[in-house]
Amino acid sequence: MTSSAEFIAAIKVRDLVKAKEIADKYPWAVQACEPHNSQFSAVHLAVKKKDMELLEFLYTLKNVDFDMGDVDGERPLLYAVGSRSTSSLEMVKFLVEKGGADIQSRSLKNEWSPIYVAATLGNIETLKYMMSLGCDVNVMTAIKRTALTKVCWMGRVDSLKILLEHPQIDLEHKANSDRTALHMAVWGSYGGRHG
Repeated sequence: MTSSAEFIAAIKVRDLVKAKEIADKYPWAVQACEPHNSQFSAVHLAVKKKDMELLEFLYTLKNVDFDMGDVDGERPLLYAVGSRSTSSLEMVKFLVEKGGADIQSRSLKNEWSPIYVAATLGNIETLKYMMSLGCDVNVMTAIKRTALTKVCWMGRVDSLKILLEHPQIDLEHKANSDRTALHMAVWGSYGGRHG
């Protein structure tokens, strides 16, 4: 087994002593990813496990990239924002404030941003936090949806109220379907897949 594979194996079973020994001896091993389809980094694994202690441990190691994408270009921040755990906001803040995660990042596959995911999942505290950092509330996905058009399509009133408070929210934006947030709110999913 290579040092990179050993590092990931140690992280998976939370053998932090072994992980530290490997990281000290082979500093590049901390950039390792799982060798299967998802290709999660150690940071991805910590976030997926909702393990703040593991995130804090990884922060003590040199060369850990807290903003590295997986095989789909999804960064740990996107997984933390999408988590419905009580530690979600704590993980998001840690990744941004200590790990230097890019709040404007987007996944390669569908171009979802952290603010889009927070809004669509109704992760209100995280949505407010991302907005307080200056996230672009009008950032578009691959099909030109914004957080506003999506939450209107979904009927997510909780997120809608927060987004409408933002002075730069674009009420006239049209998604790929040429429909605005108002249309999405009126028709919702009855308007078809794209609103």
